[in-house]
Amino acid sequence: MVIAALFLFTFLESSFAASPSGITVSVLRYSGLKYTEIENLESLYYNFEFCLCSVKFDKRSLPIRSKECECSQQKRGKSVVQSIPSALYPSSCLIQDDSNKCLNIGFSSKPPGKRVFVKVLVGRSVYTVPTWQEITYTKRKSAVTLTSAGTDLKLTYSVVETTERDFEQLPFFKFHGSIIKKALKEMSNSGSKDENWAPTSKPDSTKHSFNDIREVLPLKSVDQVRRFIVDRSRVDRSEPMSFDVASLRNHILNFHNLYRDKHDAPALTYDSGLERAAQRWAENLGNQKNCLVHEKPRVYGENLFFFGARFFASPETMAKAITQSFYLEGNGYNYNSWIPFNYFKTGHFTQLIWQKTRRIGVGVAIRPGSSKRTACMPASKRSFLIYVVVKYDPAGNFQTSHEYKTNVRPPIR
Repeated sequence: MVIAALFLFTFLESSFAASPSGITVSVLRYSGLKYTEIENLESLYYNFEFCLCSVKFDKRSLPIRSKECECSQQKRGKSVVQSIPSALYPSSCLIQDDSNKCLNIGFSSKPPGKRVFVKVLVGRSVYTVPTWQEITYTKRKSAVTLTSAGTDLKLTYSVVETTERDFEQLPFFKFHGSIIKKALKEMSNSGSKDENWAPTSKPDSTKHSFNDIREVLPLKSVDQVRRFIVDRSRVDRSEPMSFDVASLRNHILNFHNLYRDKHDAPALTYDSGLERAAQRWAENLGNQKNCLVHEKPRVYGENLFFFGARFFASPETMAKAITQSFYLEGNGYNYNSWIPFNYFKTGHFTQLIWQKTRRIGVGVAIRPGSSKRTACMPASKRSFLIYVVVKYDPAGNFQTSHEYKTNVRPPIR
């Protein structure tokens, strides 16, 4: 069973002058161990740690212990097997982070300096010798060689500086801290604690036709979906604090069934138990305000969606865009063959139309934005964030040729 995540975020216009709001080190490629060196290491992963330090930092000490440095948590790369001959990450990671596809390490809005140090491990064993090695702070794509006791590691990376203006999209209206506090209180009372949560009533029988999705079918990329939501948000201007979550759940179910019908897959029914599980995880993601991560242990199939703006589009439009963002991964899909681990590219799509899946539950958490930048989210306190967790049962994306050829069928209409 494999699960997939989608990360969309739209930031707001600012009348302030552009200024750095964060720094991200984006790893685009690396190569290290060869096939002849990985015996008994096949199950291990590369792990990376980065530190940003001031000019006052003394290289004779460890950056991880210095007050002159800000250091990241350990970030997992690919397995040693997947990294032969090299591990590759798309250039789109320089613009938009995706925790499933990118190896990005973010730092706060006020990093202590512009000296970059990196440490690489294989599993828990340090790979680089010396442990911490300095690399150039550069906005250009740059390749360096990190020395080790064995085969040196070649690393291609870029440093991305984000500013307030990098995220200008929607007009905003100035509001006071009291409104934010009120929003937090209302949202906290609406279900952030599990004992206060109650399953939504069974979604109504509202049906959609293929005419309802004609406007989103041409959307072939995540960025096009994002722009579609942005444009509709300007018109609909749905207030996040009073957003109709029950309606969103209903439309997500019905749009799922519309796309499944296109592939002759049985209609899904809504399950309050799955909703409870999905809601719990959505609340967890919303409270963390960090990267999208999947729940473990993985009991159900799971797709994740994230968006942020001052206003949202209508529940129907949001549901339509969410479902299309899953479906668009099927463009060019080869139904006659199976490529192992291709779920990184098509996992949303295949779970959406998986024949054996019968039930669905949707969790939704809405939170005000934060002035604190994280590894996956630049600061944007004027926005509101919506986290959508879709749980599927039985789960899809089982990694065998038979399962995929049985459960992922071509469109019949």
